[in-house]
This record gives sequence, C-alpha cells and structure tokens, in this order.
Amino acid sequence: MVNLSVNIGKLRLSSPVLVGSGTFGCGEEFRDLIDLGKLGAIITKTVTLAPNSGNPMPRTAETPYGMLNSIGLENEGADGFIKHKIPFLNKVSTEVIVSIAGESVREFKKLAEALDRQRAIDAIELNLSCPNIKGRIKLIAQDAKATYQVVKAVRKITKKTIIAKLSPNVTDIVEIAQATSWGS
Repeated sequence: MVNLSVNIGKLRLSSPVLVGSGTFGCGEEFRDLIDLGKLGAIITKTVTLAPNSGNPMPRTAETPYGMLNSIGLENEGADGFIKHKIPFLNKVSTEVIVSIAGESVREFKKLAEALDRQRAIDAIELNLSCPNIKGRIKLIAQDAKATYQVVKAVRKITKKTIIAKLSPNVTDIVEIAQATSWGS
C-alpha cells in the first residue's frame, strides 16, 4: 500500500485528504456514508465563543457556475461544541482540526484556552477569512498586523498545530502569510 502520510507542522496525517470546515459538520452526519478513518483529518465547522444563529435566510443561491453561500458561522458556541460534539470526536479514528473564529484577539484566546484541554482536538484552524459576518468591514486576514496578533496570542495558549485560514482577497498574500510565521 502506498504511504500517503503528510505533516502539517508537527501534526502527522495518514492522508492528505481533508474535509473543508463548514462542509462536513463534525463528521457525525457522514459516519454512515464513509469511513471517517480513511480521512487525513476532519476539519470541523467553525466554532465561535458564543452561540451564533448565522445569517438570515436565504443563505444559498444557485448561479450558472455553481452555488454561493453566506451561512454566517452558525454554531452552538464553544460550550455547546464541547458538550455536544467532543464526545463524538473522542471516538473518531482520524485527526481532528477544530476551526475557530472570533471578533477579537481576546475571543480567539478564550476559544483556544477552552479547546486546548480537549484530547480529541489535534490542531486548531484560525478562521481569519470568513467574509459572511454581519457588520464586518475588513477581515482579520486582510491585515498582517491583526493576523500576527491572533496567531501570536493563540500560540501562547496551545502547543497544538495552528493552521491560519487566510483570504485570497488581499493585495499581497505573501505579507499576510509571513505574518502567521512571525506569531508562531
């Protein structure tokens, strides 16, 4: 059998096949359809500190070229995630990357603190790029200094692998990407 393992930081994945955050819930919904153990990792739907009802309907629109969505990070918040999702994630036989989002460095830190203690979680994805949040004018991932501050703050909280989810909607992605390594 071919070895497909890859490393992301110090996280070793048995396969490079991952599910994108927001597309797969926490995997529980798909456990009867696919063998979750064959995935390199499950990347969870993004978790915020407080519960979030997301954007109002309609949230999806079909286009001639596909589909657009604007869910708005609907989730049950960190406490609900820990209570309702972690028990399932403790049982999966693949790596778990939890996607988190916050409105401030403080919120990212609080989320990292709450999730760092969970043994089911192997890595944390910092969702710095969701454009579908009501009232947000500029994404964290559009500002190198803001990106650096979030990565640096979360690095102080956890030794787990950190993945920064960046936005293509910038003038210079290199500057933003380099800011993630300054903070780690």
